[in-house]
Amino acid sequence: MQDKNIRVEGHTDNVRITSKLARIYPSNWELSAARAINVTKYLQQQGIDPANFIGKPPLANISRWLITARPKGKAKNRRIAIILLPKE
Repeated sequence: MQDKNIRVEGHTDNVRITSKLARIYPSNWELSAARAINVTKYLQQQGIDPANFIGKPPLANISRWLITARPKGKAKNRRIAIILLPKE
């Protein structure tokens, strides 16, 4: 992976966070950022050089176009995207 930059993006849906989870993640922005951070940490623990990671501000609800009224459609938004980019 030395020839690639890695971007990890956390995604979420537009459902407001409630109950106990809201104490940890006051908004979907924090939740999507936490998802990306946890995956990045895991990949580093697996031996990927931290210098290979590039960042961008996390965007909550970045994938609203996938949201449907059905739970299955919303579940598609609760994901991580790992983007491999060529090093410049």
